[in-house]
Amino acid sequence: MHPLQGALKRPLVLLTALMLLLAPLASAAGAAYFEDIPRSEVPYAQMVYERYDLGRLQGLLEQLAALCSAPGNDRAVSGLLETLLKEADLVETQYALADIAYYKDVEDPLKQQEQAHMRAVLENAYDLIFEALAEVLRSGGYNEVIASVIGEELARSLKYYEPLSDYERALGERENELIQTYYSLETGGLSDEQYNGRVGSLYLSLRDLRMEMARVDGSDSYADMASSQYFGRDYSLRDIRRFCNLIKQIISPTYRELYDRYTDKTQQALDAVPELPPDRLIEMLGRHIGKLGPEMQQSYDHLVRLGLYDIEKSDRKAAVGFTTALPAYGTAFIFDAPTDSPLSNFGTLVHEFGHFTNDYYSSTPAMLRDQSFDLFEVHSQGLELLFFPYYEDLFGAGAPHLIQYQLDDLLYAIVYYAYLAELEIELYSHPEYSLQDINRRSGELLEAYGISFSYLPLKQDLSWIYSDHLITSPLYSISYAISGMAALDIWMQSLTDYERAVDTYLRLLSYDTTLPFFDAMEAVGIGDIFTEGYARSVADTLHARYGSPFSFLALSTLRFPVLAAGGLLLLALPFLLWRLLARRRLWRQ
Repeated sequence: MHPLQGALKRPLVLLTALMLLLAPLASAAGAAYFEDIPRSEVPYAQMVYERYDLGRLQGLLEQLAALCSAPGNDRAVSGLLETLLKEADLVETQYALADIAYYKDVEDPLKQQEQAHMRAVLENAYDLIFEALAEVLRSGGYNEVIASVIGEELARSLKYYEPLSDYERALGERENELIQTYYSLETGGLSDEQYNGRVGSLYLSLRDLRMEMARVDGSDSYADMASSQYFGRDYSLRDIRRFCNLIKQIISPTYRELYDRYTDKTQQALDAVPELPPDRLIEMLGRHIGKLGPEMQQSYDHLVRLGLYDIEKSDRKAAVGFTTALPAYGTAFIFDAPTDSPLSNFGTLVHEFGHFTNDYYSSTPAMLRDQSFDLFEVHSQGLELLFFPYYEDLFGAGAPHLIQYQLDDLLYAIVYYAYLAELEIELYSHPEYSLQDINRRSGELLEAYGISFSYLPLKQDLSWIYSDHLITSPLYSISYAISGMAALDIWMQSLTDYERAVDTYLRLLSYDTTLPFFDAMEAVGIGDIFTEGYARSVADTLHARYGSPFSFLALSTLRFPVLAAGGLLLLALPFLLWRLLARRRLWRQ
């Protein structure tokens, strides 16, 4: 099988991931980085969801086949391909509208049905388009014309395209059903043991289903298939494991040191943050967003003017937050189910607005948006960190404590998602693991990462199943850890040169997410986050700002031999002193 063939099949997990996919300062230059594009001014409230009729698409593909059957139709073929791209934008948009409606009310059977229907329509639409293009490309008549519209790499890979089999479609539909079941489960009031048992059994069904998907695809493991094909990562599972080891050895101890400095003043600052209703959150974002550049202000004004967000509390919502593109309208939509933490809700809005702005300025048709999710998450986490200088105005005297708390929270997320990624990779490599085996292995890994000590006497953990990424977006978690480490480079820049940090961020934000992650990082000068030197630079900066690296917890960043030598020295000190005094007495005699 050609390595790109599976990537073109766009199963549900990819469609889901596409959604899941912080004092006055001088604004940074960045106008040259963004290209304004034509977009609709239709408010979200007036966007109408309609089931897409595949007959429309089939008619266009018949026209394409007729044009390509004879020479000399270059201009007509090119124009029809552009029309097909717009048609795919429309299908994607109708799917997104059905998806938003579903997440607003996951218990509504009609909305479940529409979301499932449009998911199948979207998958069928891409199958039809890719199969038609593959047939033309294999004939060799209009290869250059097609490549000029959809890109040479995609055109080359489409020669090897094979449509989904009925069995593969059935697997995808079953996966979607299990995910919908997950969101419909009544889990309120359950103990950890009960929740672990109920949701854990559903997870095992999904794990086995996805491993069957990998078998049918011809991949060695689902973890490898998902990481390389669905998320387009330019690094391997071995690289992920090496990265996770750096997080364990260097970042985890730094997180624990910062957490150890959590004081009553930190809690008082958190308690002082008032309840922030949606209108207030939107106002707080808008108060400072323009200081990062006029393009950010333009994106914000568009968001507010057209009401492209839903951040209201509702018991019927899915407990998720995401931004999804609405390519037919040239825009996007922010969805969030807020928590009981006002600070967290503000951070989530800032986070999602980074995604929104990237979508707002993207001119790439949806069909060509095979995204680098690691870069996508730097857009969001980087913006959160750049908002720190405005915390004093937004939150008052407690701002320094809130900033430290947010940094600690980011470090925890990096450590936690590295742990989760290591766990997931192992689970998809061991089909024999039972629920009890997973609980045990999770406990062992949590101990290794130093982020939880619950259940450790029994060497097991029941909380791993609370991460919905395991259910809805497998193998996505590592993107949060990798992007978080990259975003910390922007934060470190901001400590000495805020304008430079903003400029770095805007350049990244302007990059289309089809650009590979490491290419984007290298282009803006962000360090290689897969190296020990980079991890230590992050730890050293945090130590310098928030505490001595020679505090007790910080010693855990040193290698074991150093600690062992220090311990032996302390044990030997009384004996050495006694020998020194004895020698002095002998000398005096």
